[in-house]
Amino acid sequence: MRDDPSSILHLYRDLLALRRRVPALHRGSLELLDTPEGVVGFDRIDGDERWRVLVNFTADEVPIGEPMTGRPISITSAASSDRRDVAALLPDEAVVLGPT
Repeated sequence: MRDDPSSILHLYRDLLALRRRVPALHRGSLELLDTPEGVVGFDRIDGDERWRVLVNFTADEVPIGEPMTGRPISITSAASSDRRDVAALLPDEAVVLGPT
């Protein structure tokens, strides 16, 4: 996994690095989202700043309902950070939208 930049190991490392860089992602309140099976989603709120985090732990593309918008920061090589809305998560993809 260390040699594969698209591995789940790199996904976790990239998410942890982002969390360290963005104070709102590690302080303030946390609201869990109602997400499909295999997907974890939450909003992190710090004052007026709200970030949305969605992680697909499955090997399948997962629709998440209504497209979510925000400033996307995609954390896998499989996804493009040019996406402006997220209606489905790619396999093993994490998407951070914020601040919204």
